[in-house]
Amino acid sequence: MNKPKLNGSLRACSSYAFDIPVALSSKDPQFLQLDNLTMEAWLRREGFRSEPLRWYVDYCCRDDYGAGINTVSAWAGIHYFAARRGKAANTDASAVLTWPEGNGKLASLLARHSEDKTMTATIAYRIQQAGDKVLADCYLHQTHEAVRIEADHCILAMPQFIGRRILGETPGQQFTYAPWLVANIHLRDLPVDKNLPVCWDNVIYGQQSLGYIYAQHQTLSQQPPGSHVITLYWPLDQLEPADSRHKALQLQHRDWVELCMGQLEKAHPGIARSVTAVDCWIWGHGMVRPIPGFMTAPVAETPSRIHFAHSDLSGISIFEEAFYHGESAAMACME
Repeated sequence: MNKPKLNGSLRACSSYAFDIPVALSSKDPQFLQLDNLTMEAWLRREGFRSEPLRWYVDYCCRDDYGAGINTVSAWAGIHYFAARRGKAANTDASAVLTWPEGNGKLASLLARHSEDKTMTATIAYRIQQAGDKVLADCYLHQTHEAVRIEADHCILAMPQFIGRRILGETPGQQFTYAPWLVANIHLRDLPVDKNLPVCWDNVIYGQQSLGYIYAQHQTLSQQPPGSHVITLYWPLDQLEPADSRHKALQLQHRDWVELCMGQLEKAHPGIARSVTAVDCWIWGHGMVRPIPGFMTAPVAETPSRIHFAHSDLSGISIFEEAFYHGESAAMACME
């Protein structure tokens, strides 16, 4: 496996079997052995046979990892339920911190500290370490020039399937990524009962998609909008990732519209009459899949002055993991 070595300020394990960031989770073998089997195998071994329960666990794994219980490591599957213990001064532990623009808000806040040092319209296409320096070959889109930047350290804040190729390598076999469909569906009217409030997250039991969110749920205006948008999420995990991507490329827009409407009609018969437009987008690589063996695989050495910083190093696609690896990379640069 070609998994990067982790450096950083958070080195010790916590007292919890499953923690966030993942690096703080217990290293006790009784917990680590859970990474040797799938979540489905663990549910079967422990006697969890309820179909609604198994569907819910499968839904949660597909939602967070882009793959179901037949694919995801039992360690990762249990982590989803056991590691979330958020604490705050002004809300309960189950509250969700979010903004209308999602993680874009966090990115914009962080960007304020480096605006005068940020190069936009620039693509790094090759990075290599030469002695005690790092050489980054970049393409400047605005001037159509190739330049070489020399630095003491380099942080690759990107997934492995991109970063490893920039280094002239290939990602380790453990790093597999789930393709996704995201569809914005424009409606004249919302498909809800007038006596019920509009929900943000709407799950359709037993379907392949993960359901949809109401994209205008956080709108502050007191006036109802003239039209509405719901966003449907669908991890394409019925086949292996490469096969799913190949199949997705063969489908036309009308095919995706038909598939999406088939999912929505199960919950809202006749919803097609309210649809004015459907915008579909296929994400070839959505998130890393924590398959058995990933969470406990030995780390691989990387050039001493090149550091990775991305949530896929943890196998869990949440901002807290990305933040941890970013901090770890920054601390390694200062050592």
